[in-house]
Amino acid sequence: MRLSEAIRLGAMLKPQAFGDYTDGIGTCALGAANEAIGLSANDDETEGPWPFIAIGLPCPSCGVTLGADPETGLGEMVEHLNDYHRWTREVIADFVETIEAQHEASMAKDSAAGCDESQPVVCGVETNN
Repeated sequence: MRLSEAIRLGAMLKPQAFGDYTDGIGTCALGAANEAIGLSANDDETEGPWPFIAIGLPCPSCGVTLGADPETGLGEMVEHLNDYHRWTREVIADFVETIEAQHEASMAKDSAAGCDESQPVVCGVETNN
């Protein structure tokens, strides 16, 4: 299940919360996604099975660049949109879906070009393996 799908599904379970994964009544976008796949909403250690795509894009609301860290990636942007701009979880899911589609298209392009992430050189860029 994609992160965008899990956010949408989890958003149907409880009202939206801000500032934490859960406030005891509702859930933020990531908390909703966790609950949709059977995890605790508060499970910020696991953060679900989604690879957090390092996006490094400006926030569509305020322009601050978020998500460049591969450890937090897209999750950082999701938290920001939920907590600071109070976007609905459904609108956040729509935004996440566009990023997922771009990421998947990029991965497909790399795959078609014969790029192999397990090799020391990935798509012409040397890695630190």
